[in-house]
Amino acid sequence: MKRNPKFKPENMVAYVLRPNELPRLKEVGGLGCAHAFHAGNQIARYMIGPKTQAKLMVKAYLGHPDAAWFNTAITLAAPKKKIEAIVRMAQKLGYPADKVVDPTYPVGDGFTVKAMTMGWLIGPRDDEEFRLLTAAFKLAD
Repeated sequence: MKRNPKFKPENMVAYVLRPNELPRLKEVGGLGCAHAFHAGNQIARYMIGPKTQAKLMVKAYLGHPDAAWFNTAITLAAPKKKIEAIVRMAQKLGYPADKVVDPTYPVGDGFTVKAMTMGWLIGPRDDEEFRLLTAAFKLAD
């Protein structure tokens, strides 16, 4: 990725990565939506703190004047281990990315576990390096 380019808001995209191993995220109506919202909250967290390239990308993503806060977000499904690897790789390359870890993910009958429920990353949709990070994944159903 080119360092310190001017990111065009209309060119930014967010990918939310849902692990295949947690079928309840898909089966229980609001659960997947809630965890995708948690990813959105983490994205907003990047607006706090020092100016970094990752912060500039998030600012560009959130700042599209014509989007009215309906910015492009695409949900993909992938194995948990691959999501963790992609998030680490994206961070090393300078893209804003992270995992959503729920300390009380419901597994049924009142039981909960600590679980990585989503991953996310933001970048320019025309950046070949960024596109390669998610190219192997399919849209979540």
